Amino acid sequence: AVVSTQSGHYGRGAWSSKDRFQYIKLSRSNLRVHYNGLGKNHKDAASVRATHPIPAACGIYYFEVRIVSKGRDGYMGIGLADGKVNMNRLPGWEPHSYGYHGDDGHSFCSSGNGQPYGPTFTTGDVIGKCYA
Repeated sequence: AVVSTQSGHYGRGAWSSKDRFQYIKLSRSNLRVHYNGLGKNHKDAASVRATHPIPAACGIYYFEVRIVSKGRDGYMGIGLADGKVNMNRLPGWEPHSYGYHGDDGHSFCSSGNGQPYGPTFTTGDVIGKCYA
């Protein structure tokens, strides 16, 4: 899968070249994420954090990502995670993380059991997330 960041509350954000799992590669000034794992099961999952956390004083935070390529199976998620959450999982699967997954449209909150949330997403989609 290839994902590109679009915007952030405090201007254009970027992905962290240091805070990512080994299957993640970055390009275009760290604005584009490339997944280079096998993607066959949950052990192949990988995540990357943004270079800056959401500011504590921020009441509402909004960001967008554009799905450049869903990859072979479209297993991808966007979300938030505490700074201590392992990067070898999709957002939402681990405690202190939340994620919206593109392959099934489910939301995950600190658990591997998702709940129906919204539509699936795929190549060409722009996904906006607002946290209040």
